[in-house]
Parts: sequence; structure tokens; C-alpha cells
Amino acid sequence: MRIQLQIRIAIAALVLLAGSLLTIMGVKYVRMDPDLRRFMDTKARAQRGDIKAQYDLAVFYGSGKGTTTNDTAAMMCIRSAAKQGEPRAQAVLGAFLVNGGKGSRQDDN
Repeated sequence: MRIQLQIRIAIAALVLLAGSLLTIMGVKYVRMDPDLRRFMDTKARAQRGDIKAQYDLAVFYGSGKGTTTNDTAAMMCIRSAAKQGEPRAQAVLGAFLVNGGKGSRQDDN
């Protein structure tokens, strides 16, 4: 019990020290990009099996918001969510298959 308290005190001291060093260096705070935070939260929920999050993750990958665009990962998420009964994912997958497996992005030609 006493060791746990000492560890907590040491961690708190390190956090304060790090904050002080950042202030001295002119960094007031470090803030994560909101899109990146939403992407990371959504990915964590999707990995736990949340089918709505799997669909939402596909949207992140497809749009490149919070991450780099990755059509392969987007399609994997869509297929996974559709297989588990997520209606929006089923609609997207159905439209994809009806179009002969072609994406929804328009050609520049």
C-alpha cells in the first residue's frame, strides 16, 4: 500500500516537472487534433466490436479525416459492419456491388 502511494507521488511529480519544462520552453499546452482524437476513439470502439463504430471508421478512412485515406481499410470496415447487420454499411456495400465493384469517386476524365 505504501509503495503504491510512493509511485503515485512520483508520477504526479514527473507530470508537474514535464509541465514546467514545457512552460519554460514556451509550450503552453499540447492539444491533439480533434479529428485525430475522434478517429482514435472510433477505432478503439470498432476494435471492441461496435458495428456502428466500424461503419464510422470506414467513413474516416474513406474521407481521410483524422487519418490518411485508405480505401482498402475503409472497405474492410464496411464489409465487417455489413456482415454484422449495420444497415448503412449494408447499403454502401450493396451499392458498391451493384456498380460492379467500382468506387463512388468520380473519374477526372
